[in-house]
Amino acid sequence: MPPMTTFGGRQGPTKDPVLRDVFERDLAASVDWVLSTIGDPPVPAAAIRPVPTRLPFIRSTREADLLTWLGPDHLLQIEYESAPRADLWPRLLEYRHLIMSTHPRASLTQAVLILSDSPVINRDDHRPGRFRLGASIIRMADQDPDTLLASPGLEPLAILTDPPELDAETIYRRAFSAIRSRNDQDEHKSLIALMTLALGRLPVPTIERLQEESMFTLDELRQQMYDAPMTGRLMREAEEHGREAGRDQEREQVLIDMLATKFGQHEQLPAIVKALASKPRAEAIRAVFAAETIDDLPTA
Repeated sequence: MPPMTTFGGRQGPTKDPVLRDVFERDLAASVDWVLSTIGDPPVPAAAIRPVPTRLPFIRSTREADLLTWLGPDHLLQIEYESAPRADLWPRLLEYRHLIMSTHPRASLTQAVLILSDSPVINRDDHRPGRFRLGASIIRMADQDPDTLLASPGLEPLAILTDPPELDAETIYRRAFSAIRSRNDQDEHKSLIALMTLALGRLPVPTIERLQEESMFTLDELRQQMYDAPMTGRLMREAEEHGREAGRDQEREQVLIDMLATKFGQHEQLPAIVKALASKPRAEAIRAVFAAETIDDLPTA
């Protein structure tokens, strides 16, 4: 059961699928970090349960980035905002109405992760009798990278921080090292997430240079995927149908996994993979990293 609650078909910014993947891989750890950051007390991991549901809204639906139970009568909603729009507060109010209409006996905590340096206008008015929504704003640039680097699964988020004493390249190196040291089956997903999130802070040639310096190769990425249960099974099945066919299938599976991690499931993925598979391997991988939106990629 997926931990994301779906309210409809809004296509979020490029980083949404990446952040969803990072947060949902260890939902308990992600929720614990959010609650700690906004100053709320921790909750038992057993109390954290996803809420998969669709809610109608005036002939359409709405989609939240993450919604989960924190207890029998307490919900947490998390939204990811690459560049906060002027309608942020009205949208949060709209979400609150939809969620609490569906779960009328539950209280709701709302938190927004701001991924850029864009200013956020807080619409809350704390004067007596005035309106106050009470949503918590988490500016990723202001967060402590060491806390994220010490939290398995959340290391990719460290590249979004901007402490005065560290530059983005140093944080990238530390996050890369922390992920590699885990040596688990999700390592390749975390590395792809780190590389994708880094595109907003580092130029593509710098990311490629850091990969080369770390001695992390595409062969290692494929090996990580081969060792993972789902992608590994697909690769082994491909090998059974012939060594040459297996290599082609393996390469396409790497591209599918990278594209789905960065942009989410999309109807254009098969055509894009077919187009990229005809290119040299390094050129295809570079094109995925450099693309800001799925429309930036070629289709067959």
